[in-house]
Amino acid sequence: NFGLVHCSFIYDVVKSFIKDFTELDIELLLLILSHCGHALRSDDPSAMKEIVLSVQRRNAENKTNTNSSRVEYMISAMIDLKNNKRRKQDLVFGEKTAKLRKLIGRIKSTAASTGSSKSSDSCLRITLDDILNVQTKGRWWKVGASWIGNQTLQDGADQGEAGTKGGKPRDDEEEELLALASKYRMNTDSRRSIFCIIMGSADCEDAFEKLVRGGMLKNRTERDTVRVLMECCGNEKAYNPFYAHLGARMCEYMPQCKFTFQLAYWDSFKQFNTMKQRKVANLAKLLYQLVAVNPCLKINILKSIDMAPDTIEENAVIFLTIFFFIYFWVRRGPQPSFSAN
Repeated sequence: NFGLVHCSFIYDVVKSFIKDFTELDIELLLLILSHCGHALRSDDPSAMKEIVLSVQRRNAENKTNTNSSRVEYMISAMIDLKNNKRRKQDLVFGEKTAKLRKLIGRIKSTAASTGSSKSSDSCLRITLDDILNVQTKGRWWKVGASWIGNQTLQDGADQGEAGTKGGKPRDDEEEELLALASKYRMNTDSRRSIFCIIMGSADCEDAFEKLVRGGMLKNRTERDTVRVLMECCGNEKAYNPFYAHLGARMCEYMPQCKFTFQLAYWDSFKQFNTMKQRKVANLAKLLYQLVAVNPCLKINILKSIDMAPDTIEENAVIFLTIFFFIYFWVRRGPQPSFSAN
């Protein structure tokens, strides 16, 4: 498979063929083994052993098989693979695909060096179930696409809503997210994708996994991710702790995000005179959680605010009042709730 998809996907396909075990399935199994059999064995030898036993078991169950010679040949080829024996046909296929493998390897290395991919040896970890249920669960591997996750379908009326979120069709939801992205001036493809991931995710872990899989926390891309997160948080009608938890997960995974948050806040402090008070309040609560609750930033981030009595701006006063009120209130009693405005 040239390292583009994980071996688990190929094994899922092989198991599907073994389950049906028709004449066409046998031919397809032979085709897969001839092209990537040795790569599959090197990736997961135990799975290859399990496949051989499954084929032998299915062949014994299907005594009326009219294509027994092909099955026996396939079993022989699988046993050779399990024992790491190379056949002449395998060497021929290897020579034919050597140049293509090198070309794809150079493409992946280039993508990794430019930040478009996580690493040069990364591969897409999808399963056959992901492909078969794409209409109901969505495409988690496509940046910006909706994804229901690992939820199971409910009986009755819930089945009719399995492909929707909040009762809205997935296509309509994606259109709404793209419209919101334009409204909030997400003027690049990267920022629009990050916005759709954050706003379209089911929870913090769902958003974090999608950002990691999409390569949104690597190299310079994490700058856009941090700024989009702060923009989304600031534009909420009421503060949502979701953004603080996601920001903390990002800093834990990529420590460089801590400095990026610091720079983003310093830029926000310079724009106090153009901000709405709701955005100022939300960013203050976000900073409190990133400093005190999920400590990944330091309080000295506030040093860049001009606190001179004669020149301090009104929004700066609001920001500092909210931040320090919550900060010192916690030391007196239970942690405050952010559900209220």
